[in-house]
Amino acid sequence: MAAMLLFVGFVVSCGPATPSDIAADSIEYIKAGDYESYVNTFDMSVEEKQQYREMCEKKVSKGLEQKGGITSYKVVSETISEDGTQATVEVLITYGDAESEISKFKFVKDGEVWKQVMAK
Repeated sequence: MAAMLLFVGFVVSCGPATPSDIAADSIEYIKAGDYESYVNTFDMSVEEKQQYREMCEKKVSKGLEQKGGITSYKVVSETISEDGTQATVEVLITYGDAESEISKFKFVKDGEVWKQVMAK
């Protein structure tokens, strides 16, 4: 019985990542300075990803350094469109300087996979 429960838990945990999962992963990538993995969550061309990664390495890392890094975050909401093709995730991010802000992550569904798009 225990083996069956472990197997079911494993199968359920292997499902496709939700927009909230990807938003949380994105913050972890940013915290670690892994901008390559971060930009790979986006629906962009290879060239656009390279340009965005370079910009993140210069500007995002500097901004995080000034704020004392990210100390914590919490997914506040996840909204998926009625047709299931778009989503928005709001995340409360707290920085080392004790400032907090809500960041919005926008997604589109590509087949069974959610990809980030630039928030407008």
